[in-house]
Amino acid sequence: MSLLGIDVGTTGCKAVAFSEKGDAIASSYEEYDIKSPRNGYAELDTWEVWKKVLSVLAKTVSGTKSDPVKALSVTSMGEAMVPVSENREILGPSLLNFDERGAEYCSALPAFQNDEKLYSINGNTLANNYGLTKLLWIRDYQNELYKKVYKFLNWGAFVMFMLGSDPVIDYSLANRSLLFELDSGAWSDYLLKEANLDRDKLPDPVL
Repeated sequence: MSLLGIDVGTTGCKAVAFSEKGDAIASSYEEYDIKSPRNGYAELDTWEVWKKVLSVLAKTVSGTKSDPVKALSVTSMGEAMVPVSENREILGPSLLNFDERGAEYCSALPAFQNDEKLYSINGNTLANNYGLTKLLWIRDYQNELYKKVYKFLNWGAFVMFMLGSDPVIDYSLANRSLLFELDSGAWSDYLLKEANLDRDKLPDPVL
């Protein structure tokens, strides 16, 4: 039985199937473009990327007929999130970590500007590359979208959700939001309250 790995990156996705001995059996790779609808914007067309992910999966799995896949794992770019509905519908593009939207919140969040306090909870300090500021921008500038969203999922969690799993997220990706509490392994009630963001729009963190 083979093992399948999927990697969703900023400009391309790939899938590789390995035997249990670690030998590569089959692989596929496809690229996509970063979209910049306005100056300073950098996003992915989620629908396009998802089609490419499905394509590399199909091509790779077709090469494993003599050694069928029994398990898969997904790695992905860190901070970018995808808005989805409960019915697994894609609701919008995915803002990349170097998109300038949300930068204004870096000077408007007193609780997050205390580097020592934030670091003690999350292990990071405030910057616009994390998921927090993008979530705040969507909440304030695309409020109708924000209200419709069931979950905001990082790409690793998104791929698994679209393939049928529960909406869950690993600790490392959860931490890239600035809203994760390292000691408890859970979303921080304190940080969520200070940011005025909804806990139920985030997936459950799991090991």
